[in-house]
Amino acid sequence: MKCIRAPVGLLDLLDRFYLKRQTTITSTDPQFVAPAIKAVLKRKNRLMRSGRIEEADAISKRVRAAVTRLRTANARKRTKETWARYGRGFVADLGSKNVVSTD
Repeated sequence: MKCIRAPVGLLDLLDRFYLKRQTTITSTDPQFVAPAIKAVLKRKNRLMRSGRIEEADAISKRVRAAVTRLRTANARKRTKETWARYGRGFVADLGSKNVVSTD
């Protein structure tokens, strides 16, 4: 007797019964809101509305830590870029200014 293999794999079954969540990031969302953070915030809001305040508070602490990490990393990157631009612009401004003497 032959063993018949199922045409559908395990992952296909899981995808069929447990749908993937979709999160939309718009231009109005702050820069630090990643899809994962937005999904967790939706869960926190759902818990708050259902009265499960303690669980929602725990989630908000995790979100706060994640956002702080992202913003710190972005701030460091922006600071380096800003100082690099400022330095280039400052040197360029010094070279292009006309010096007028007031004798």
